[in-house]
Amino acid sequence: TPEPTPEPTPEPTPEPTPEPTPEPTARATGPSGRTIYAYPDVMNDNSNCLMDDQYPNFFLQNPETNLFDTIGECCDAFNYPCTAEPTMEPTPEPTPEPTPEPTPEPTPEPTPEPTPEPTPEPTPEPTPAPTSPKPTPWPTRPPTPDPTAQPTRAPSPVPKFWYPDIHAATSNCVFGSDFDVWMGIADRRESYLFQSYDDCCARHTCPLGASPNDDPAERITDVVTHADEDFNRANSLDALPWIHGGTSTHVAGWHTTSHMKHTGSRSIRSGDLNGMRGKSSDLMLKLDSSRGGTVEFWYYADVGNPFDYFEFKMDGNLNHRDGMPSEMWQKYELGVAPGRHDISFHLISPSHAVSVDRNIDAFGTGVVYVDNFKFTPSTR
Repeated sequence: TPEPTPEPTPEPTPEPTPEPTPEPTARATGPSGRTIYAYPDVMNDNSNCLMDDQYPNFFLQNPETNLFDTIGECCDAFNYPCTAEPTMEPTPEPTPEPTPEPTPEPTPEPTPEPTPEPTPEPTPEPTPAPTSPKPTPWPTRPPTPDPTAQPTRAPSPVPKFWYPDIHAATSNCVFGSDFDVWMGIADRRESYLFQSYDDCCARHTCPLGASPNDDPAERITDVVTHADEDFNRANSLDALPWIHGGTSTHVAGWHTTSHMKHTGSRSIRSGDLNGMRGKSSDLMLKLDSSRGGTVEFWYYADVGNPFDYFEFKMDGNLNHRDGMPSEMWQKYELGVAPGRHDISFHLISPSHAVSVDRNIDAFGTGVVYVDNFKFTPSTR
């Protein structure tokens, strides 16, 4: 300025503001209101990580080993490939440079000229005689005779028997070959296949007014008359007409899993209620028999009251309940009266609130496993 100012300017402004915080101060939350984390998908037996707010409640007890900030950290911790997930960032840079120069020169020359001529000359003369010995004068033996004009005999017919028509509304004995396959098994044939109507009715009570001329009832596909299921196939639940749900509280379906099994490679497992109160995971099967039978299965109940418990019912009536972790596979067996019945498995969470945190050592993880399910009709 042309003239100095009368007084010096006041003190300089204070120090600059500090650097911005390196991370957001609050994490994102999901639809449930819980914080979003990456976590291993162990409840569905998948070797990958998920990123949402649907992780099991017991993961919160050990967040440092179960909950992660990124998919990558989760996959590294559990050595999962996570190939289905996109990469977190693009590759740092494009490739450094194009190749320095084009290739030095084209290939030196085309291939040499074709061969000048065909092979020099044919052989001067043919060979004087065949080199191989003379053929035999005649065939050594005559050919086989002509095939027979017709098959020698008709295929054997499917055998017919008198058998209990367990698919009918009221059991009666009928004649034919349309009996269930298991009736023809060696240890059951004597009790279910007969040579006369009277013999069949003596073992399987025929209703008053029934006639040996009655036609078999139409086969019902959603009712089981015999079962022996080890659940070793990935789609084992499709082998029998299981019904998922059937209650107003059902929210999570049962499925096959390799995480726990009694024998073989798989079992079936209840759905995950994930802390929801007043909800259930339900599975039902319809049975039918003319002389009754036996239901048996193995189960592993990893449950704990007041969080959840396991129930087995027949026709809606409670037959068995577990309210604490079984810690081992246990066998359950129940006699079944003749006729139609519904059996069902239930994982149930009571509706009342719980004031304590879930400790998985004391209350389990909140799921049930079932394996080696059988329904065996009586032979007596």
